[in-house]
Amino acid sequence: MDEYLGLSHDHPQSYHYYMYHNFFKHIDIDPKNVHILNGITDDPEAECEMFEMEIKKAGGIHLFVGGIGPDGHIAFNEPGSSLASRTRVKTLAKETVVANARFFGDNLSQISSIINVIFIILAMSQDISISILQMGFLLRQLLQVWEQISSPH
Repeated sequence: MDEYLGLSHDHPQSYHYYMYHNFFKHIDIDPKNVHILNGITDDPEAECEMFEMEIKKAGGIHLFVGGIGPDGHIAFNEPGSSLASRTRVKTLAKETVVANARFFGDNLSQISSIINVIFIILAMSQDISISILQMGFLLRQLLQVWEQISSPH
């Protein structure tokens, strides 16, 4: 649903590369049914419009799996993003860039923008299951807070 602007599909840190190597190559799926944003497009706005048309043509999306960031953002929709947002180029918050720099050899300049699509997916999809994934230290913090607020005192 997202792609780093400026990364090709074969860049090891692109979402296209990640999804192919960790999911698509392990399942029986026709490559023509895989639609991931093009991070090296010459026209990001046209890429966004085309992606939305593909979602409409497919009848929406029925399963969304996303992650949550340290500041609570879901799938790179940074705090303050409009819920009415469409597919667009989004400048990432400094905290998000710093958090993801470890994947880029701590080179912050490679990850300042992303093409982002989540809210339009939700708006265009009537029958959708949503899963939000979180692992590691932040998950432990979230579970500790949940335990504190849900246990009787």
